[in-house]
Amino acid sequence: ARTMASSSSDWPILLTNLVELRRESLPGLARWNYRLGEDVRFRLFEGEGDGSAAASSLSLVHDGKTKPIARTSLVELPALDETGVYEVKDGEKSVGRFAVNFFDAEESDLRNLVPGRRESKTQTTAGSIALDNPYSWLILIALLFILVAVLADWFVLKRS
Repeated sequence: ARTMASSSSDWPILLTNLVELRRESLPGLARWNYRLGEDVRFRLFEGEGDGSAAASSLSLVHDGKTKPIARTSLVELPALDETGVYEVKDGEKSVGRFAVNFFDAEESDLRNLVPGRRESKTQTTAGSIALDNPYSWLILIALLFILVAVLADWFVLKRS
């Protein structure tokens, strides 16, 4: 009854951190998209990382090329040099798939941008409203009729 934890605004941060800790301990890929030059880490299922289960080795498949991977409980792939979709296989069984995408630090840096106004590339000459729908006049007349009916009803009910 005396705790201040319920009035704290840090609950979302705490929950996010707990979920991330749990996600790191679960087997399989934590994410499916990685940046070029980023290390890829994932866990194998219980018992798949020990030496007795190493009869079939892990392999990384990309564009038809296969590269062997060390089989441990925490598999770490060094920074990959090519973009595309990669697949980790355990023999013929697929362990997981992930993509490696470009990442440009200069393009993502927003610190040097300043607020301002950008002029349009093309000049427009729209000075009037064009009514293209042939029924727009009928809709306008119906709206005017409804407005007149509401006002007339208001005047009638106001007097009595």
